[in-house]
Amino acid sequence: MKNHMPFKIIRVDKCEGDDIIGTISLHKKEDNITIISSDSDFLQLCRKGLKVFSIKKQGEIAHPNPEMFLQEACLKGQTKDNIMNVITPLDYPAELRRPPFGNKKAEKFLIKGLDKALNQKVEYKRKYIDNEGKPRVYTAEINLRDRYEFNRNLMDFTRIPNTLKKAIISRYNNYIFPFPDKIYQFIKKYN
Repeated sequence: MKNHMPFKIIRVDKCEGDDIIGTISLHKKEDNITIISSDSDFLQLCRKGLKVFSIKKQGEIAHPNPEMFLQEACLKGQTKDNIMNVITPLDYPAELRRPPFGNKKAEKFLIKGLDKALNQKVEYKRKYIDNEGKPRVYTAEINLRDRYEFNRNLMDFTRIPNTLKKAIISRYNNYIFPFPDKIYQFIKKYN
């Protein structure tokens, strides 16, 4: 596609596609941007002039408050990206069922006031049987603010490191398209 099609094909080491799309979307200030994806992560980018079109839902998706969407996502985590919720320690044993943290708990946190809610610590002491059949005891203490900030750093497009942002924007701005005759030859050859 890079050699034959009139699309910007951008690859940056240590970046996923959504990081690249998110960075470019934040960088481009003009109206009339449409992101075509079923990934709800892009709802944090919603603003006037930027639309997210869901392939799965065959229509535009939006969130009335992108910051609240991001806060909820950071609290609940994302299974698809293997990001655990804020009450699950990072070293939580795979054999144990993760502590639940869904919409209702996230709503309580936000009603209480996110800053106030994150000033808590959660302590765990759980007995379990590991994969080898041996009894174990898991203990941990979680600083909720630290866990929230960890998730926020993974999910928030504005927190992508500046070195990566600069590389993405540079590749985008300096992209050289193939000559139009190569595009025509490619389409003609492959019908």
